[in-house]
Amino acid sequence: MKNAILPALALLLPLNAAIAQIKIAPEFGLNLSTYTASSKYSEPVATVKPGFRLGAVGNIPLGGGFYLQPSVAFVQNGYVQTEVDNVNIATINSIEIPVNVTYKHNGFFVGAGEYSGINVSGKRRNNGFFNHGESPIEIGGKPGTLRRAAMGFSFTTGYETPGGFFARAYYQQGITNENTGDPEIYGRLHHTSFGLATGYFIGKKATPKNPGNAAKRSEKNVRLAIQAGGNLSNYACSRGRIRSADYTFFHGMQTNKTRVAPMLGFRAGVAAEMAIDKNAALQTALSFVTNGTKSTTEAQATPSSIVTTSTISTIELPLHFVYKVKRFFIGAGPYVALNISNKGTYAYNGETTPLKPQMKLNNSSYFKAWDGGLGAVLGYAHKSGLFIKAHYQAGLLPAYADDDIDFRARVRYNANCGLTLGYFLGKKNS
Repeated sequence: MKNAILPALALLLPLNAAIAQIKIAPEFGLNLSTYTASSKYSEPVATVKPGFRLGAVGNIPLGGGFYLQPSVAFVQNGYVQTEVDNVNIATINSIEIPVNVTYKHNGFFVGAGEYSGINVSGKRRNNGFFNHGESPIEIGGKPGTLRRAAMGFSFTTGYETPGGFFARAYYQQGITNENTGDPEIYGRLHHTSFGLATGYFIGKKATPKNPGNAAKRSEKNVRLAIQAGGNLSNYACSRGRIRSADYTFFHGMQTNKTRVAPMLGFRAGVAAEMAIDKNAALQTALSFVTNGTKSTTEAQATPSSIVTTSTISTIELPLHFVYKVKRFFIGAGPYVALNISNKGTYAYNGETTPLKPQMKLNNSSYFKAWDGGLGAVLGYAHKSGLFIKAHYQAGLLPAYADDDIDFRARVRYNANCGLTLGYFLGKKNS
């Protein structure tokens, strides 16, 4: 018996060693997707819709710097289609299973493979005068519905720290026609998505030769700071406009002109920086921010003037990957924000009335509770711990729960920029 068991154990040892090298990481990120639709008669134009990605990724060594990385994730896909008098916003919830072969070198990695997807559910919201409301998206079944299963190509690139943290960008191109039925009648529908994701590989890490010195280095790698500054923001009628802008629209039988202008606010909070290596770092913050906008509407047929101001109080959480050159740094990454209150004024022909706090979901003319988008930062950190940085953020989520058709279905987004001063706490590096 012993003679049989010992060879069997010898065969299992390499298998156990291989299993020990397999790592699993939870990951989350921002997903930007759209669907390209075309038919014999028309080619509707759709723009990107933001969503989120939540899942897990595995890391299986293949040798020679190559790895197999299968993953599974719950993903919010969709699209935004703007027509003359309507905005069609579709949200499609999917389970995606990408499998990439990646190559790693000095922390950086690049990979490619395929993905399979299962469309689970979906809904469509129309913000039009004649077509208004929300309806489910049919999946599978009769011709013309959304296909249940899809597949395509997958590409990824990013950076992984020795401790297991990683950040990556990905791109997926669907090759399946997700529109069922005759393509001559119903057209073809192909999915495209790209985004940013971050995660942490769970597992035993290599033990350093000197644990005491490693702990001290780890403490130095994380710095906390307090910060405050000014914030210039605008909820314009198109993405990314902080400057003033003029719009002409119709209300009833009369023409109206509206000027949307930015407002000055402030931001204050705490920040943290985690060093990845000598020149790279991960920066985040938890800040209280005041965003806002001011709009002036002039009615042409019946001379009147309406001035509305809105100040939105927000809790904001950005995540920037920064690169440092001496004491200068530049970075970019996603942000999420929770709008907690809204107050302002309404002035009609000079008579001003304060507006009560308004923060509701799925109600016309009210701000949404959640915001999110992409941001960039540029700054300088002095060896004393003082730093100054400039930021710019472009929202990717519609600011209003239901945009007014008077603005010809333009979707309004938050955009802001500003300067922030801060101070890193604790012992500084010389």
